[in-house]
Amino acid sequence: AHELALVQTSCGECHAVRKNEISHRSNAPAFPDIVNTQGVTRETLTTWPRGAHNYPSEMDFYLDDRKVDAIVNYLFTLREPKFKRTPG
Repeated sequence: AHELALVQTSCGECHAVRKNEISHRSNAPAFPDIVNTQGVTRETLTTWPRGAHNYPSEMDFYLDDRKVDAIVNYLFTLREPKFKRTPG
């Protein structure tokens, strides 16, 4: 519950953060799409948000390591072996 609240507050304005949701911004991939992309690992998901310079200008904010870990932990709850991308 704490992780979902953090994700909704930090990311939910742009990204779909739950299964079967559509992102509020068309250029913001849905979290289930991100975590179920082939080749994505816990390491790749933690490295990218820790390098704030990687963010597009819309994501100009800082996440400390504890928040990044919590967001990545939440993302992995959305992992599905037979995942199908949300249309949109």
